[in-house]
Amino acid sequence: MKRIVFIISIVILLGIGWVFTISDFLNEKSKENYQEQLIIDADNYVKEGLYQRAINNYKEYLNNNQSEEICKKLINAYDKRLAEDDRITSDYISSMESITAAYEKNEAFVDKLADLYHKSKKYEKEYQCLSKAMKNGIDSADIKKRTNEVRYMNKISPLAYNDVKGPSNGEYVVTYNEYMITFSEAGKSSRSLYEYMSLANNNGDRIYTTDKDSRLISGKGVVLGIFDFKILEDAGVYSQGLVPVKNNGKYSYYDEFAKKAFGDFDYAGCFYNGKAAVKNNGVWYLINTKGEKVGDEYKDIVLSETGSYMSNDVMIASTKEGTYTIYNNKLEEKANVTCSEIGKTSNNGLIAFKNNNKWGFVNEEGKIVIEPQYDNAKSFSYGLAAVYSKGKWGFIDKNNEVVIDYKFKDTDSDAAYYFNSNGSCCVGTDDNNENEDVKLQLLSLIIGIKND
Repeated sequence: MKRIVFIISIVILLGIGWVFTISDFLNEKSKENYQEQLIIDADNYVKEGLYQRAINNYKEYLNNNQSEEICKKLINAYDKRLAEDDRITSDYISSMESITAAYEKNEAFVDKLADLYHKSKKYEKEYQCLSKAMKNGIDSADIKKRTNEVRYMNKISPLAYNDVKGPSNGEYVVTYNEYMITFSEAGKSSRSLYEYMSLANNNGDRIYTTDKDSRLISGKGVVLGIFDFKILEDAGVYSQGLVPVKNNGKYSYYDEFAKKAFGDFDYAGCFYNGKAAVKNNGVWYLINTKGEKVGDEYKDIVLSETGSYMSNDVMIASTKEGTYTIYNNKLEEKANVTCSEIGKTSNNGLIAFKNNNKWGFVNEEGKIVIEPQYDNAKSFSYGLAAVYSKGKWGFIDKNNEVVIDYKFKDTDSDAAYYFNSNGSCCVGTDDNNENEDVKLQLLSLIIGIKND
């Protein structure tokens, strides 16, 4: 009897199991049918022009399934809907972000998302999308081209200047309609006009000349000293208690009270680590803060934008015709470069040099990185170098590829064509003046400097 009860129990349990199995099977089948019906309906919605309904169906299907083919159908429906109403752009972008995350090696999907970012003027996101695709292995020529295009998109400030100096302490000093003003590396200009202004040091101290007099004023607005003459010719950066000032064609150093300390030079740079570069009677050399000559004599010393003999822990000078020497911060020789001219050092360590009437680039070890081939060139700054060819300036990257076209004018300004950390630089143009004199305008990379 017990055995019969046991057998009956087993049969009942098996029956119940089969019931659940059949039920699960039917449920799964029902789900499959539902998913299939979503796509059938969506396809019909597209044919009927009901694109939003189609989008909703495709998205619901993709919430539970992965399908590259259905993603393509979803994109097609979005494109048609977008043509009707661009208010869905944000939703479209959100969906494309999910799609590219799931299919990160699909170039067409990446291209579509980049297009949407571009049309929405989300250039930073467009660049991130494209550069991520390249890191994920999509290295087609089209993707590389698009990445560079958005990376180096730029705009030109409408203001035009006669001359520019710097930058120093994050600012340029520019001549604007015979007066001087400052504008930041980001392009924000000051409202105050002066007859003359020097570059500021890291504390903001500088010389200001008004219609009354010339003063050395601290970054906090404290008058440190008043000069007994008006400075209108030139002045350098105030450093280590001394500032070089040009008056009647000669440079002298003045102390913090605007009193003459020493000097009567043809040129004088600012002090750095207790030394400054000066030029007299065609000879360059270094002096200490007492005005005493220290070290060797040179045919030329290449100064930084602030007038320092040292830049990025490197000094470049020439002791004999046709050769420049690169020194470290201890003034020990690092390398010799055969050239007739050489550019200033930069944060990228690639220096422009001229040999046999053509310009190329060397690194700080003196090794040629880009062979001489340009009519003129500026050293690299933040990954870009200005090069001059066929009467126009453009910009190349470290691969010697032109990334900003040749379209800018030549200018005498030493500060032009060097990028700053904000992705801006001054370029020569003749767009904003009737007499076609070359003016300086601020070019800015729209997404700034990228170090990847």
